[in-house]
Amino acid sequence: MPGGPASRHSFNGRSKPQVVSGYQVAERHLHSFEVCCQRGQIGKAFSHLSLALCILPQIKEQYYSRYLDIFERWSATVEENNGFQQAMTIFEVALTRYPESPDIHHLLAKTLYRNGNIHEAWTYAVMAQKACTHDPNAQETRARLSNALVDRWHLPMLNDVNRNRVFKRAIEAAVNQGHGVVLDIGSGTGLLSMYAKQAGARAVYACEMDRFMCEMSGDILQANSDLPDIQVLSHHSNNLAVPTHIPERVSLVVSETVDAGLLGEHILPTLQHAWQNLLLPPLPAPELSPQPEQPNPIQGSGITNQDERVTCPSPALFGKVIPQKAEVYIALISCDYISRQTKLRNPNLPFFKGKRVSAKLEEPYMSEKLSQVPGGFTLLSNWIPLTSINFNSLEDIEQHLSGDLGRTLEIPCIKNGVPDAVVLAFDLYLNEEEFISTNPETCTTLWENAVYPVDLPKVTASEVVELKFSCNGVIRLSVSCENTNEGDCVNLSAETLMFLNSEYTVDAFLSAAKQAAVTLKKQSKARAPDPFIVCDTAPFPIAGLSLQSEFPNCKLYIEEESVQQTLKEFNIDANLCENLEDEVDVLFIWPVTKEGTLKDGLVKKLLMYRLMMAESCYVFPQTLDLVIGLINSPTLGSMTRVDDSNTCGIKIADVFNIVKTQHHLDVPLEALPHSAIIQDPIPVLRLSLSTADTEAAGHMEETRSSRSDNMLVLGGEIVQYTAEITISEASVITGLPYWFILSGTSSATHSESTGRADSGAPQALVPEFHVPSPAITLSSRGLDSPCNQSILMLEDPLRVAGNERITLKVNWREGVFGAGVQPVQ
Repeated sequence: MPGGPASRHSFNGRSKPQVVSGYQVAERHLHSFEVCCQRGQIGKAFSHLSLALCILPQIKEQYYSRYLDIFERWSATVEENNGFQQAMTIFEVALTRYPESPDIHHLLAKTLYRNGNIHEAWTYAVMAQKACTHDPNAQETRARLSNALVDRWHLPMLNDVNRNRVFKRAIEAAVNQGHGVVLDIGSGTGLLSMYAKQAGARAVYACEMDRFMCEMSGDILQANSDLPDIQVLSHHSNNLAVPTHIPERVSLVVSETVDAGLLGEHILPTLQHAWQNLLLPPLPAPELSPQPEQPNPIQGSGITNQDERVTCPSPALFGKVIPQKAEVYIALISCDYISRQTKLRNPNLPFFKGKRVSAKLEEPYMSEKLSQVPGGFTLLSNWIPLTSINFNSLEDIEQHLSGDLGRTLEIPCIKNGVPDAVVLAFDLYLNEEEFISTNPETCTTLWENAVYPVDLPKVTASEVVELKFSCNGVIRLSVSCENTNEGDCVNLSAETLMFLNSEYTVDAFLSAAKQAAVTLKKQSKARAPDPFIVCDTAPFPIAGLSLQSEFPNCKLYIEEESVQQTLKEFNIDANLCENLEDEVDVLFIWPVTKEGTLKDGLVKKLLMYRLMMAESCYVFPQTLDLVIGLINSPTLGSMTRVDDSNTCGIKIADVFNIVKTQHHLDVPLEALPHSAIIQDPIPVLRLSLSTADTEAAGHMEETRSSRSDNMLVLGGEIVQYTAEITISEASVITGLPYWFILSGTSSATHSESTGRADSGAPQALVPEFHVPSPAITLSSRGLDSPCNQSILMLEDPLRVAGNERITLKVNWREGVFGAGVQPVQ
């Protein structure tokens, strides 16, 4: 019997050592594994179980779930204490035991991503998602890595048919003029390189520093096999040299390394290096040259025997850049949407009296699609020229790099209003005839505009605003504020400003603080001198600070270190929630991000707070409801996947769409061109912010399981919510926007809370079941909301007939969810 006990035999008068079977060794390791688990020795437990599985591979399926659990905990411990490389050795062991495990692939993807290995992480995320197609955790991880690998602007750019046609015509014209050796700098997918090859260029070099994009462009070139001999160079163009990387100087450089602010992608130093090292010299200005003297048959006619002709050297002997030049314009605007992100407008906050509060920007400017901002914008000035840059002049390029162009501009106002930003637009001339405009009033391109926030008082028509302009490779614009000391300035994130500028949201939390104060007063005599523990996870702890002002013995905990530093400037002490050790008496929760998603790890945090809550802990808000809509948006479709009908005959979609975006974040839904398929949103589930439990909302049916097909084992309980919906008119469904309704008791009366809820969100967005009594209700959708919305796009648009029934399915796993619709089977 295999694995049975071995018999003993005499050997030279001694007993032969007992032969221990593999089964017995494995059994001992399994016993040691159980003992180590009981003792909490997870490292030893992992080792013993790994050895047992190596000896007896037939028990792998039986121990799969337990192995994953112990592996997840041990690999996280090793990474935290010993670093990334040591954690990778644990993954190597696990993959030898379960090489096809989607759970291990998923954990490996997250670990690699966390440590900056995005390319490799994406490979494992794809493997996990393909094996677990409906698991929201696997979907979310792949989506995040897709966004990290490929900048999202690639999608609308590749689908911008006007931009593609203009570039194609300009490249064709240059090649036909004789510019036959082409270098495409920042080539991305290689689209412009292929236009050059189609036009008949003798040699084309595609330079792209991003390794993933290089590999993708190689696959795209193979898909367009009729365009051979394009050499892809995986380098930054500033590291290219002749003849090391390319055999000769090129006669044409094509580059679209421009952004909303024109120069933000470092096009000037890139072209400076190209002119100095990679391009043929520029075409000199035409000169009038005398021709050899010829006998003049007409004597005394007054006609000279000197004929003047213009010499035109061959373009192939000289260098050229596409785009040729850019003309830059600026204007002063008033825009509510920009204002809410960049300056403090709520006059009811005492914490910032005497302070100038503005947005903390990591770059000199923001970028917005001004033609689509919620509420639009108002021009307070005409568009005025700022500068013009000739990309075919090394002198002009170097002048804009030097910083010597600084000057003060005067902008005459044409309307009364409060200036919120100076905005920048440009006309990008590819040659003398072809150009692309980013003017938000007239452009057809999908490009955004650079936005330079300003904090100025109201201006009147004919008033002049002074603006400082400088350029040292990037265009910088600023308005100096008089009578403002640096010590009076406070910089906050856009998320914090949007939260503070939502007066309805602020009032709700202050109202909740009053209700919490009633609870604390009842306990104050019994609690003295022990401090009350108040935890406030909002972007700015207005409710916690309100309680602290009323109860000096409050100990305040917050989530963000940056906010902690701001409070220190106000001489206010606050602790970080990660250091929380005491029982919590009051918990204020803000579970939604500015982008309209749930905060990462929300459910795990709620479970932690649940363990820390005092018996009489006051929580606000108490519930969160997930609400979903159905829309058709061709505009959003162009930002989701590439369509080859937009790329002028070049095949890109089959390759590029492996990184297409299914989850769009930070979408101002009210400004997005779309049509609503259903008028009333669909309540899906309710999450208790006190217990982290969920239940079905509305008419949804709920199914719970610990494991399901096409799902990861790791990730918590799987809850599926389904409902059948009738679509009244024939439609095309492309996306599922979602948002959240937050509810909690407050000091407001029922009539007050109902009225205020109506003012904060349209009636259709607040179904009756969302309004407990007395309660206050907050919606993450609406003009006063501190959030935008997010949208789950369908893999393929769903066409439905009038009065057709469809099924909405939502998969939920500990705060991560995915959704889709399909015809009723």
